[in-house]
Amino acid sequence: MQEKQTLTPFEILGNQVKDNVLVINPLGKVLYANPAFLENWPYDISLSSLYFQNLVTPESWEKISSLLPRIEKKHVICGKMNLPHLPCFKGSISPLQGDDFLLVFDYSSNLSSPPPNQEKEDSLYKALDLCFQSLSYALRGIFVLNKEGKFIFLNQYTRAITGYGAEELLGKHFATLISPQYLPEIEKLFREVITKGRIIKDYETLLIKKDGSLCHILFFAQPLLLDGQIMGVLGAAEDISERKRIEQELQESQRSYKVLLSNLPGMAYRCRNNPQRTMEFVSQGVFELTGYAPEEIIGDTGIAYGELIHPEDQTYVWESVQEALKEREPFFLTYRIRDRKGLQKWVWEKGRAVRSDGEQEFLEGFIIDITQEKILENLLFFQKRVLEMASIGKELPHILEIICTSLEKEITFLCPLQDGKENRPYGAVFLLQSYGVPKLAAAPSLPENLKQKLQNFCSLKGVLSCHKILSDPKSRIYHQDSPLHKDSSFEEKLFQELLRETSMKSCWIHPVYVEKGHPVGVLMLLSSDKLYLTPWMREVVGTGVHLTSIVVEQKNRIQKIEENLKEKETLLQEIHHRVKNNLQIIQSLIHLQSHHHQDPKTREIFKSIESRIHSMALVHDLFYQSPDLSSINLASYIENLIYYLSGVYEIDPFSISCKMDLEEIHYDLENSIPLALLLGELISNAFKHAFPNQKKGILEVILKKEEDFLNLQIADNGPGFSCEEAGRTRKTFGIKLVEKLVQQMQGNLEIQNSHGTRILLKIPFQSKAGL
Repeated sequence: MQEKQTLTPFEILGNQVKDNVLVINPLGKVLYANPAFLENWPYDISLSSLYFQNLVTPESWEKISSLLPRIEKKHVICGKMNLPHLPCFKGSISPLQGDDFLLVFDYSSNLSSPPPNQEKEDSLYKALDLCFQSLSYALRGIFVLNKEGKFIFLNQYTRAITGYGAEELLGKHFATLISPQYLPEIEKLFREVITKGRIIKDYETLLIKKDGSLCHILFFAQPLLLDGQIMGVLGAAEDISERKRIEQELQESQRSYKVLLSNLPGMAYRCRNNPQRTMEFVSQGVFELTGYAPEEIIGDTGIAYGELIHPEDQTYVWESVQEALKEREPFFLTYRIRDRKGLQKWVWEKGRAVRSDGEQEFLEGFIIDITQEKILENLLFFQKRVLEMASIGKELPHILEIICTSLEKEITFLCPLQDGKENRPYGAVFLLQSYGVPKLAAAPSLPENLKQKLQNFCSLKGVLSCHKILSDPKSRIYHQDSPLHKDSSFEEKLFQELLRETSMKSCWIHPVYVEKGHPVGVLMLLSSDKLYLTPWMREVVGTGVHLTSIVVEQKNRIQKIEENLKEKETLLQEIHHRVKNNLQIIQSLIHLQSHHHQDPKTREIFKSIESRIHSMALVHDLFYQSPDLSSINLASYIENLIYYLSGVYEIDPFSISCKMDLEEIHYDLENSIPLALLLGELISNAFKHAFPNQKKGILEVILKKEEDFLNLQIADNGPGFSCEEAGRTRKTFGIKLVEKLVQQMQGNLEIQNSHGTRILLKIPFQSKAGL
């Protein structure tokens, strides 16, 4: 059985025409030659090494090659061949998709012979160009069917989609691959393409793969024309199974999104960009937020969302949105609205601009109720402000005025509108004086005539009432129109009389306790309208009342702490001062004793002991002078230490100079003493041994903090020391002391002996070393 051969689109078309057809690249290499050309050419040729410039004279190729970079449409060409019996050729060259070119030509005896048939040439060019366009579809299966609907060409991607090999499908009818439920419609479309020349675009169907699985494909098909005749169907197919899966997931996601929106404690919206905020869409959360159903707030006929925004916030909201749109940024807003019942709410909104229908601009976003969070935020700010007032020494009456003002504001916000007006209560605080008479201590918003009436009433009639109120820590509310009966308490009758005297409708009172439950007064809220107690109102008032207790207790506690701290600081300063003095006395005694010894070595020992004691005394002196008595400045310490030691060892500043690169580092007392001894020992050694006979030199001290380590370098440009000297030096008391201190401070010591001596010391900054 002869094996079927897979044909390319060029082979399918080129095999059916009698003109010479070549496809060449810009270099002239022949990519395709049809049978007519191969039959007319007298010699055996290999397409793998065939170039068009080898078939024609150099003059003809030069003329054609000059056209290639500029060809954008078909050009007529003519020239001479390299064969004596085929002297001339005439035809056309046209660009194809990509960088290739189509040559259609015929041989002639001279250049005046008529060109090939123009109509046939145009048909062939269009057919081949169509093939290139089809093949350029990314990741699409390309196929060609003959008039019977059998495959005569399919590319590799088509084979990948179907799962069949080329030899399995070539010569088979397309019905082999189509799902039976879609086959009648596909056959109908195929007949319309073959008979009517219809072009099918973006048609979806279900394909049966070789393994029996189903695959969604999107295909287009159009007639394949040659010489004006429909020769078959050229098509391209794309596997859209993944796209269909994503579409299904998207539909499910949209369903979940709708469910999510309906359950979120807020309102998603889409509205027009106008001051009225005319809504095009709102989620179900609008009812909980505003009290209005979605249909009541959507469109021009319902209530506009802009009307719900608090009048004082409407300008801010509009200007903020427009400014964000101008900057092409999303907007974030916090403002107040009034719901259907007249209650105020704080809301937070996030939105952005979107465009649809050309230039029409909409806003899309989300609005949530943050009333509780805002009240808590205000209470925290309220508490912080009161505490700040207490910390800077403000008196209790002044702090109580702040409390009253804040309570009035928050309670006003929480009260519903009464006949379209705000219900604003007046806050007042009465404090008990030492002799038990209540005195009006704060009432910042209360009119003066009411202040006087309140003071007179409570002074004359309120003593007993205040004492009884203070015996019960619970808050209570009295209304002027509450009915009185024989069992009504004295307090109820008294406060109803107070409300009549002041022309108020409601009075809310709350005892004030400070200093571990000790009663000091009463907080009162008076309202010209009837007050309704809500949990948040109770929370706000309770916070304000108990803040007073916190403030007073905190002020007392801070005062005691400051007194204790002052005593301890004074004591600590005295300790450091006395330690420093004692060390200086010891140092002076050693210095005096050294004068009784003439032996240079003995006097050197006394000098070393004296410098070590001074190193410790200097630490205590700097602690004594520090403002917080907790740390010393190491840079300042090193400068003072070098100044002192240069005097002890009689260093000539004109011969020996000190270069210091010291970072400002503060070190605690526990670690400063061993570090001071270490620094004193190393700098003393440098002065004693690095510069014999006061020879000119440089002493360099570097102190840096890197991450959690102190890096200290002490270097000189003296003569250094030999290996033998190094061995003897390591046995001295000074070096042993240095090594012991480094070990104690959990540090690392490195000594370099090149161009002088350089000592590198690395110490953990949080070292817990001690003496």
